[in-house]
Amino acid sequence: MDRSSVTVPEVMDSPANPARRFKSAVRGRDGEKSMTTDSEVLAEHGRPGRPITFTVDGEPITTTEESLTPNQILGLAGVDPTTNYLVQVKGRHQVSYQGHGDEPIRVHENAVFVSVSTGPTPTS
Repeated sequence: MDRSSVTVPEVMDSPANPARRFKSAVRGRDGEKSMTTDSEVLAEHGRPGRPITFTVDGEPITTTEESLTPNQILGLAGVDPTTNYLVQVKGRHQVSYQGHGDEPIRVHENAVFVSVSTGPTPTS
């Protein structure tokens, strides 16, 4: 195999890849058992089970999901997504997910999010 032009699928399917040698039993939608390699599972699902910790309104949240919707993130934080939306803070930059609560986003270790209420602001 010429290493100057190796692609990810070639590496994953290579007999030299140790992950290819191990098989995992997976049940399909029809209930039948099928055999897949660990490298196929990793290619499809990423690294399952790796904990990711981020904060919402200063409170730490830990998940093993690398992709969540803003509404799911709010739900994990105990914030009602019907009356709030999510904003991600990246240094001085902010990314608002208002109106995009059901679109999946990648969650990274140490990400910082805040919730913003869409309800009326109380006055005194």
